[in-house]
Amino acid sequence: MKIYTGALIILLAWINILITKKRMQYWIFSYLFSYFKRREYLDVSSPIDILFCIVDHFEPGYGEADSETERRRLDVWVIFLYL
Repeated sequence: MKIYTGALIILLAWINILITKKRMQYWIFSYLFSYFKRREYLDVSSPIDILFCIVDHFEPGYGEADSETERRRLDVWVIFLYL
């Protein structure tokens, strides 16, 4: 019985470290609550909307580039967007 209690304490400590390391303590409990609550009311007979969001992250000053390199990168990126 003591082995199981020790293993449980180690498991809970590991889960706590994982949650706080990834900063999930701010949203994980409300997410899980809403997830299980949402499943009660899920109507599988109607269509479900799926939304996609595709974004681009651009940093012209990457790698401590000088202003000339930043400007050149920006010009290429803006031209690429409007092709």
